Amino acid sequence: MRHVDRLKKKIRTMRQAGLDTEAMEFSPENIAFKLLRRNDLLDTLTKLKYKAYDQSMTWMTDGILRHNRRRYPHPGEYILYVPSQAIVLCGAYMGDRIKVLHNGKVLEDTVENFKKIKIGMKEKKQKFVSRCKACGK
Repeated sequence: MRHVDRLKKKIRTMRQAGLDTEAMEFSPENIAFKLLRRNDLLDTLTKLKYKAYDQSMTWMTDGILRHNRRRYPHPGEYILYVPSQAIVLCGAYMGDRIKVLHNGKVLEDTVENFKKIKIGMKEKKQKFVSRCKACGK
């Protein structure tokens, strides 16, 4: 993600440098920017950034939690315990094992027995609780 941001910043500064010259909008830097924009390469860079972010934040592939330091369930996160089909509270991630709170008891099991819970926008809106009593926002 940082590489895409850095590249976009270079393109921006290059274009601005071209606009600050006497040629202004006809400078080679500005023409290059316009070509990148017209060929949807700037849009492709933005999509690459979003894709990289999504991959860095995903810790589940094919319904199975993967063992990656950057992609693990965080303590306090709700996950599905597959053998009992119960939603449990993650307490600790320990490489190939996860400790959870299940029915008031601490349970420890392998990572393969847990799945991430996906909540859609409709469900998020239903669960939203307003903090402002006056306006409801």
